[in-house]
Amino acid sequence: MKIIIGWTGNSSRGLAELLNDWLLRVIQATDPVLINIEEQSSRSDISTRGHDEDIDENYFGILCLTTQNHESHDVIFEAGVMSNLLPPNRLCGLLLDLQASGACRPLQRFPLLDTSKKGMRKLLHTINEAKGSQSISVDVLEDTFNIFWEMFEADTRQLREEASQPERKPEPETTGKQHPALGNTAVMLEMLATVRALEKKLYRSSVEESPVPEAIPEAAKPFQESMVGLIKKMSNSGYSEDDTIEFLKNIGIPDSYARYTVHKTLGTGVHMELHKKKIN
Repeated sequence: MKIIIGWTGNSSRGLAELLNDWLLRVIQATDPVLINIEEQSSRSDISTRGHDEDIDENYFGILCLTTQNHESHDVIFEAGVMSNLLPPNRLCGLLLDLQASGACRPLQRFPLLDTSKKGMRKLLHTINEAKGSQSISVDVLEDTFNIFWEMFEADTRQLREEASQPERKPEPETTGKQHPALGNTAVMLEMLATVRALEKKLYRSSVEESPVPEAIPEAAKPFQESMVGLIKKMSNSGYSEDDTIEFLKNIGIPDSYARYTVHKTLGTGVHMELHKKKIN
């Protein structure tokens, strides 16, 4: 079984590397693959499988989450990608210095386990059960887990100490143009904050008599601009309209608003065709 371990940030990377080494000892018949989700997505690897049953049988996804990265748009994006490619029981988050209740809301729809003995035991049993006919006996798994647990515990203790110190952020440039990566991150973090505000407005409007006017707030221009930028980026990266709509739904965007914005941005959909004919 191939286990995709996604990470971003120093603490997350340390946990991913530790988990990779530990899994090879505890469950030998696994093939962990580390992915820096700031640079690549698991989509390119998982999509090489042509049949859903092969994906179900051969893949498992783990996102290494910390207080520094759980609100990152890269992490949320990757969670959306994995959730579209894997069954719900094949994706989970592993928390280093973060409580499940404090994780970013879009991530709370997935199982979130910590690095305690109880959490790691549950993770191993979940992976083992997912292996189906290739799983090892529960007794053997427990014995192996107990043998290597103290090593894992000692290493994660050091990681937690390091994670308690905030990661050093690059100082903003005082002259010249802003670095593209910093600009994109700022936009996406703004989008995430606006998504949360939008969810509250949509919830309130859903209990009123006329929810439609509240569905697209007049003061949502920064949010709309972020949505448009994200949709264009996904389209240029080869994602279909359906994939883009599904991802937007996964991060809390209502279905009708997601479809409307995707079609409007890309100039597709029946209503957009009618609009073009009217102009012509």
